[in-house]
Amino acid sequence: MILSDRDIKKAIKSGRIRIRPKPDWGVQLGSCMIDLQLGNVYRVFNHSKTPYLDPQNPKTLSDVTTEIRVKDGDVVHSTAANIECGFRGNITLELANMGRIPVMLYPGMRICSLSFEQLTSPAEVPYYKKKGAKYVGQKKPEASKIAQEK
Repeated sequence: MILSDRDIKKAIKSGRIRIRPKPDWGVQLGSCMIDLQLGNVYRVFNHSKTPYLDPQNPKTLSDVTTEIRVKDGDVVHSTAANIECGFRGNITLELANMGRIPVMLYPGMRICSLSFEQLTSPAEVPYYKKKGAKYVGQKKPEASKIAQEK
């Protein structure tokens, strides 16, 4: 079951779902989703540093990106398809422009819509309790940790 706007508001007000900064209901809340905004901390790819990415080699994954902080009003350079139940931390979006024309992005810009589904029963192992949960509690975008999957 997908939560309605009414249920999303109720879940946020009760603390079951936490979104910071607090959403502007009139602008961000849709009938069954809520729009999220870009923050100010990003990781961008250093395209000239490596000829390829090796998911089994953490060095190639961490060295190929650089963290940047962008002031409000400055342009954002674009860089997980799924957010598991029980995820705790700041969500990192992976953006790609598949078109041929660059698109300007700015901190605070609404960038995606998030919908919430209610499980038929509580998850046996929510994300934050998974043995291999690599991104629990992340506070800012981090380099890929896929190499930890062995």
